Amino acid sequence: MLSEIAVLALASIWRAELPWYSHQKDAIDHGVDVSVIEALRHHEEPDFKDEAALAVYRVVTELVKDRVLSEQTYHSALGLIGKDGMVDLIGIIGYYTMIAMTVTAFDLPLPDGVSKQFA
Repeated sequence: MLSEIAVLALASIWRAELPWYSHQKDAIDHGVDVSVIEALRHHEEPDFKDEAALAVYRVVTELVKDRVLSEQTYHSALGLIGKDGMVDLIGIIGYYTMIAMTVTAFDLPLPDGVSKQFA
């Protein structure tokens, strides 16, 4: 669930349609509430019921937008998801940043019949 939140948050920041489309159903299948997905799609901080999910969202948004993590965000996330979880999260952020940049730069199309989600 946490990795899907990270991917959708990143796809939303980049307005990367293809990874958003590819991971939206996976997020639902992994228990991410539809209201969280919609908030992410609208570039709003979701009302997370899980502190770890909020921490993951904040790590993604701070690292991508500010290019640095505040000590508070780092230590909060570290305490909630652990060292291995942080390493995995940073890897996901790096990988999906590359994916988002690639699909955006080359304007890769969505499958036929799929509508864009970002304005």
